[in-house]
Order: sequence, then C-alpha cells, then structure tokens
Amino acid sequence: MKRSFLNFVLPCAMMLGVMTGCDNKPDDPLVESLIINPKTLSFDKEAAEKTFGIESNTSWTILCSDTWLTCTPVSGTGNNSAVKVSVSANSSTEIRTGTVTVKTEGGIEELVQVTQGGISPFIIIDPDAASVGCTGGDVTVAVTASGTWTVQIPNDAGWVTSSKTETQAILTVAANGTYQGRLAVITFKLDGTNVQETFNLSQDGVVPSIEIDPDAATVEHTGGNITVNVTASGLWTVQIPNDADWVTSSKTETQAVLTVAANGTVQERSAFITFKLDGSDVQETFNLTQKRELVWVEITKDVLKNTDAPFDHGAHIGLSRWHAVVDWTTNAAAAANGNVDTHEELLGGVLGFIVWDAGFLPAQSITNGKLYQTVNLVAGKYRFNAYLFGNTQVSGNPKAYVVAALGNDLPNTDDAEQMALGYVLVPGPLGAGQNMQLSVEFVLSESSAVSLGFVATSGNRCQVYFRKVELWRLLE
Repeated sequence: MKRSFLNFVLPCAMMLGVMTGCDNKPDDPLVESLIINPKTLSFDKEAAEKTFGIESNTSWTILCSDTWLTCTPVSGTGNNSAVKVSVSANSSTEIRTGTVTVKTEGGIEELVQVTQGGISPFIIIDPDAASVGCTGGDVTVAVTASGTWTVQIPNDAGWVTSSKTETQAILTVAANGTYQGRLAVITFKLDGTNVQETFNLSQDGVVPSIEIDPDAATVEHTGGNITVNVTASGLWTVQIPNDADWVTSSKTETQAVLTVAANGTVQERSAFITFKLDGSDVQETFNLTQKRELVWVEITKDVLKNTDAPFDHGAHIGLSRWHAVVDWTTNAAAAANGNVDTHEELLGGVLGFIVWDAGFLPAQSITNGKLYQTVNLVAGKYRFNAYLFGNTQVSGNPKAYVVAALGNDLPNTDDAEQMALGYVLVPGPLGAGQNMQLSVEFVLSESSAVSLGFVATSGNRCQVYFRKVELWRLLE
C-alpha cells in the first residue's frame, strides 16, 4: 500500500514541476536598486578628498552641483565602494554647500550633501606704523583682508585723510606747523565683523629754529637803519632792552629793520637785542654797537706856533708892508718876497705868498714856494685847518695847496696830490676880506714827524693869504 502511494505522488510532483517551469518569462524588466553611503560629507576650508560608496544592480552617473566640487569616477556599473569627492580650498569666510547626484539609468536618484567650512575673517596691514616729518606727506599701507574693509580715522586727527583701493590705503598727512609732535591711532576694520587692525601714525613737530644775518653791527654816531634777515620756523619777536631806548624796530615776515638814533654823547653805547621764536625758548642775540659822537680836540697851541693874524714877523722885504714870518720854515722861493703882509686892511698881518711887480718885491714869480711847520705827532686822526682870507689878485694863475706830509719837508706842487698824507687845492679867486675854511684830514698809524703848511707856484701879481691855521685831533 505504501509503495503504491509513492509511485503515484512522485510522478505527479514531477509533472507539476514541469508545468510550473513552463510559465516563467525571461524578457521581464529588471527592478533597479541604488544605495549610497554616507549621504553627507563635511570638509574644512582646506582642499581635501573624501569617498562614499555605491551599491547598485545597474549603471549609474554622477553630477556635481558646483565647480569647487568634483567626483571620480563620474559613471559606473554595479557596485562601486570608492567614489572620490574632491573640494578646492574655500577662501571665503562663508560656509558653502553642494550636492553630488547619483542617478541610475532608469532614473533612480540619490544625493550626497557636501558642506565645506570657510576661512576665519581676517585683515592684515603692512606696515602697522609710520612716522612722518613736520612737512607732511603720504603713507601707503598694504591691506590683505578676507572681505571689504574700512579705514577709520579718529575725530581728533583732522590732520590725516585717506583714500583706498582694494588692496591698499594711502594716508595723507598735513604739515605740522606746531612745535609738538602728534599721534593718531587709525583703525583698519573688516566690514560686518569685529575684526580690525590698528595703525600708529606719528608726526614730528617743527624743530624750533631761528637764524639771523648779520648777528652784529656797528653804527656811526649819526645813527641809521640796520636790516637783519631772519629765517625762522615760526613767528618771532624782536626784544629790545629797556635801557636801549635809542633803538626801535619794525619787521616783516623775513627781516627786521633796527632804527638807531643819533648818539650825541661822548660815550660809545651798545645793546644786546634778542630775536625770539614765539612759543619757545629758542632765540638769537644781535650785538648792536654805536660809536660815540666824534670829538675833535684842538691841539694848536700845544704843537704849533704863530698861528693867527696878525702873524709875528721879522724884517720887511721890499716895501715896508711885506715881512719875513717867524716860527715857520720857508724855502728860498717862498722867502724871496716875504710871507706876512701887514697892510691894515689885511688884519695887520696875514700869512701867505706874495708876487708883485719889480720895484715892489724882488721876485716876480714863485716856483714850489713852501711855507710850513714840522711837528711830532702820536698815532691818531688829525685835521689841519687853514682859513683863507682872500686872493686879492690872481693874474699870476697860482696853483696852491694846503698840505700835510710825512717828514721834514713838503712835496712840490706837482707832487702834492701823490705824496702828501692829505691835501686840498686852494680854490679860485675870492674877494678881499672873504673867508673860507680849508681842511686836510690825515691818519697816523704811529708817532711821526709831520710837516703842515702850504706849497704854491705862481706868476706875477698874485696874493694867496691865510688869516689863521689850526690843528685838531680826534678824541679816541
């Protein structure tokens, strides 16, 4: 019985199997599958690589959403456990996101979310400090920043302005006209953040200075003006001592004019005048000296003899009115006709040269007639005065000099202007009784013998008369 059951069941089962196998259809479509892992990738700001895996029973392709994001490979078939995702460095401060899309041939999609961090906000300046001279100028500051930036100048630093490009700032510093240095702390700030750098800008003050040219002067006793050129770093003032009221001043921006009054005293005087830079202790001193009034002391009676009309005389020569003078030296040409005319209209005895007709005087001409006194004088400045009384006749065409000469003689007429210490030419005719002072000044550097007097050359009918002579010395 048991054997018969198996013999029945087994053929039936085989028949059922055959029938079932005949129902399968080999051309039915494949059911696609796609699995990715992981579905998120995170990166720091630096360039980097990471991978994700793909499990699939079909072909697939990969698409990246951004240029900073790449994948290798970008296509494949079946499972691939090592798709490489590469990101470039993120130079922005912003976090960026992208997607990697994996898509099968049949349209199934899976996404990988990619996130990359940004750089930290920054700003860098170079240099971070500078010092500018008092004349001012421009300072260039290079700026490297993670974004836009602003230059912030303190309100109390109005002497600084700025301009900028994307990568640099130019700080323009005005001239500092004060003697004090100054400082500004300038901020370079990254917009939208608290990130900033500070730039220390210092500027020198003006170096206090004042210069004067000249720094000393000597003025004659008559007074006058002195111009002093002034170069200064700022405003300046002329300060005249209270005891120097004989000096006043006026000024422009670059010079002062010192006005000196006449000195009517016999004492030299001086003043130290200060040129002071305002607002500082800087100053220069001008040494002003004024000579005393020239004081001439008459020494006639001390060194000369027989100096006033009527001049002392000796024996007459020719007619009785012409005589030989005493205490004066004469040469033969001058002594021939005598040197004192005692006519009552001529002060009873004036001194000079006389040439007249035969019968009146022996000589009718004079050549290099000399009439003088020789004295010893110490070093100094002297003035020899001769007071001309009058040329009563000038027919003889005289040439006469008042002369001071070194030594014991006078030069000849033609040599007087070259050889004398000092001379003056006797002028043209004067009427009888008129007077003129003729003065000869000379200087001796050492004690010397000096001859003082007259030299003349003349033809007939000539009279050259002097009523008085004096000698003065300048008081030192």
